[in-house]
Amino acid sequence: MEMRVATLMTVLAVVGILIVAGTVILCGTGQEQQGTPPCSPHLFHVFNTDDVPHEVNVTVFDANATRIRVPVCSEVYRLEADGDVTSSIKNDGREYHFEISVDGEDPEVFAFSIARCHSLAISVRAERDVQALMITSNYAVPAT
Repeated sequence: MEMRVATLMTVLAVVGILIVAGTVILCGTGQEQQGTPPCSPHLFHVFNTDDVPHEVNVTVFDANATRIRVPVCSEVYRLEADGDVTSSIKNDGREYHFEISVDGEDPEVFAFSIARCHSLAISVRAERDVQALMITSNYAVPAT
């Protein structure tokens, strides 16, 4: 029961962070939005919700690739406690397989069909505790 409560709290914290960030970005642009705001172009976001730093390796594969399984990308992040990072990889709106390892441990594998207006929130709770949750990212993101 405690594990379920902790998991729910983590998911709610990640969603809350994304809602606040989206609101700040949307309101901070100073532009009036017509209709539905543009989608976040980023494929995933990583959050370290643990109280210690972790090294997180995220490898992404195109699930529909017909040839040898070659990663679309592989990124390594060093996240401080309660740190977060947004991937530089753009979301092309397709099915992806994610291999996520923390501190050099065996990777956990996740598969998601991610629409263009969605991204993946990856939450690191501890060395062997990784959660992935697809989120709708209907907020404006400044062009980089």
